[in-house]
Amino acid sequence: MSKCQFDTMCTTMDTLNLHLTNLTLLTEHRQKTLNLSTALLPHQRTLAVVTKLTPEMSTEFTDTLCRLQCSHAGLFQCILTGLVFLMKREGEVLYRTVQWDENLLHSTGQPPAGPLFSIECLQGSVCQLHLPHCEILSGEGLDSLSVAHVTGDSVEVLPPLRVTDTHVVVNITDLSVWGLVRVFIPFLSNHSAILSQF
Repeated sequence: MSKCQFDTMCTTMDTLNLHLTNLTLLTEHRQKTLNLSTALLPHQRTLAVVTKLTPEMSTEFTDTLCRLQCSHAGLFQCILTGLVFLMKREGEVLYRTVQWDENLLHSTGQPPAGPLFSIECLQGSVCQLHLPHCEILSGEGLDSLSVAHVTGDSVEVLPPLRVTDTHVVVNITDLSVWGLVRVFIPFLSNHSAILSQF
């Protein structure tokens, strides 16, 4: 085995170990989140009825700001973006799409899996977000979706509470910038094929 082949094999193994470690941590965190979900208050549980609303929109330069006025506790869906907000009480939600920061994404090693939303609610009424996705329900891609919470110049990747056929659901305590990322999980068969060449 040449030194170049050995170095390539070591780099591949290091990458595989990093991804497997990330997958293990993600699985452990998801299990903890699922265990905590049974202790949620009634207003935090997903309701059967979703109120679909058309947002008020205002445009300033190239920015379009959407505004939903939610008149009571419950689930409210924007018919333009597909975003769903679980409100624990009345509140006004302001949101817009923003550009992903490639440097922040690079630090996580995870590519975006949808738009990035800047979301505000001065009343603090939003307790859960449902971010829309377009993965096929029967596909393996659902397990690779995570939620990115961007604050300032840092990003935290969170496992979802659950993934439905249309949305990735996450409980939140504060609002800022939220979006979906894809956790890259290399297939072991690809790595074993590479290693078998050495």
